[in-house]
Amino acid sequence: MILVGTSHIDLQGPERLEHLLEQIQPKIITVEISANLSLDDVADQIIEGRATQIQRLKATDMYESYKRLLTEIYSIRAFDALVPIQYARANGVEIYPVDFPSQESKAKIFRNEDKELLAILTSIYGHRLPYDQYRKAFIDWHERMFYSPEVARDLARLFNIRGTVEDKPAEEREQFMAERILEKNPDVHLGGLAHVIDEPPIPFPVTPLYLRLGDRVSQRIRLNEVSKLYTPYGSITN
Repeated sequence: MILVGTSHIDLQGPERLEHLLEQIQPKIITVEISANLSLDDVADQIIEGRATQIQRLKATDMYESYKRLLTEIYSIRAFDALVPIQYARANGVEIYPVDFPSQESKAKIFRNEDKELLAILTSIYGHRLPYDQYRKAFIDWHERMFYSPEVARDLARLFNIRGTVEDKPAEEREQFMAERILEKNPDVHLGGLAHVIDEPPIPFPVTPLYLRLGDRVSQRIRLNEVSKLYTPYGSITN
């Protein structure tokens, strides 16, 4: 079983994840989606949610470089759920949601994150830049913050960020996911970095998911490591 840690605002994430799935060609996938939600409903909600948030951004008067970058971020939101769903549909692969059941009857994929994302953008460069420069700066920042554990831990300490879980205690959620992953025994599990990597970007206050899966885990990788780990022919490199 390969565990893949993703970041939800990785602009390169959809392409990376598509490449990884094509290389591994899994027969069974588990994903960090609430277990009581329909995958069709989740996919529809992601597509509709992206369109709604992008349309809302068009009506704002924010600086154009910020607006364009936020639009691009929202256009890939929840890719780590949508990409595997689409891959499974196209290839006849089994895919199972394994996260703690949602309290909602429908998928609640998005929330308005303009303020949080704008705070990130202005922290990278407070002055105004052309869009292409801002996009590059954001990608560079994202790679350091989310895929470099040392830098990410410094950030978490600076802003006193702790891992949190809504509705249910974190331990209960991790155990719930572990039991369902073990039951399905997937070739690949896709989840947030804090659950599948031993040095998560946000300090996680529980025993992480990967430890609960024991020796069933053959490999754990960050999504940005895909190009380093797989050859064009799909073999895992040493």
